[in-house]
Amino acid sequence: MEIEIVKTEWFEDDSLRLPNYKVGRVNYGAGRAYVKILEGGEIEQPFRLYTSLTTAISQATPMAKPLLEWYCKHGYEEAKRLSRIAADYGTLMHLAIGEYLSTKTW
Repeated sequence: MEIEIVKTEWFEDDSLRLPNYKVGRVNYGAGRAYVKILEGGEIEQPFRLYTSLTTAISQATPMAKPLLEWYCKHGYEEAKRLSRIAADYGTLMHLAIGEYLSTKTW
């Protein structure tokens, strides 16, 4: 199992009161969970995984009919490829918005 430390791109120290722990992300199969990482870098004991809300929803609800039809129309592999492209565009959009909010320039 690999735990990834998720860092923000920018942060104003005086904007929030932060907890005394950090959060690590654990990616597994088709899901994602989180763990608490204490100040010394140790993982919280007893070890607990906190399931991501997106993972819980996707595992507990059936695929929406329009999405299932879209997958059928494109075929599984092509639908996965198109989904990855859309996710990449979404990531790019969030990076651009973050840059704009940080620098106030475009």
